[in-house]
Amino acid sequence: MVQNALHHDRIDIDDRLVDLALEADPVALSETDLRRYEEVVDYLAATNPVAHDRSLRIHRLVVAHRRMHLRAGTWETELAAAMSAVGLASVPATLVVRHLQGQPLHIDEHVVIDDVPRQRDRVVRRLPNGDTLLPILHDADRRFDEAEQPSFSGSLIRIAEAIDTGERRGLGFAQLSDWLHEDAGSCDPVLLEQVLLTSYRPRTRREVLHL
Repeated sequence: MVQNALHHDRIDIDDRLVDLALEADPVALSETDLRRYEEVVDYLAATNPVAHDRSLRIHRLVVAHRRMHLRAGTWETELAAAMSAVGLASVPATLVVRHLQGQPLHIDEHVVIDDVPRQRDRVVRRLPNGDTLLPILHDADRRFDEAEQPSFSGSLIRIAEAIDTGERRGLGFAQLSDWLHEDAGSCDPVLLEQVLLTSYRPRTRREVLHL
């Protein structure tokens, strides 16, 4: 269904590859509608495991923080987080790894990476209520200091993406925190502190207490 602008009505993939429980407001999305989102995740797992893993990590961090603080916009925020990496489906896994690790890329590789948001939007726009998620994803694409009215959902996803990227570069908690704060203005500074202190791995919370 997803490949080349959602050609297939259904994707049959081994359920063992699916490690993402999506939830939604039953009034807004039926079980059939929700299954279409899950099929996108299934497709990502089968075609690009690296991108799928990034999707899982972003989704889990967003879910943990949003639910801990009981913030509004449950299903929109969580589904947008799950869809945030779907644009990487058409990017070779080796290129995704090099990009996330901050390795030098060729000009033509930069073109491919720069096109990822557009590819993501093409997929999300075709999903049930996908237009509801696009503003959140577009907020996540923008720097905090460049957004006119950044949403909580978009800011949270942007922070989750940054944390995943930092971890993939082998940064420990202290290094990760410094790295995220170095580019002041990229993320919401208040929300960033909350996420680092409440939604990061348990071992890092203990580490925080000793800083």
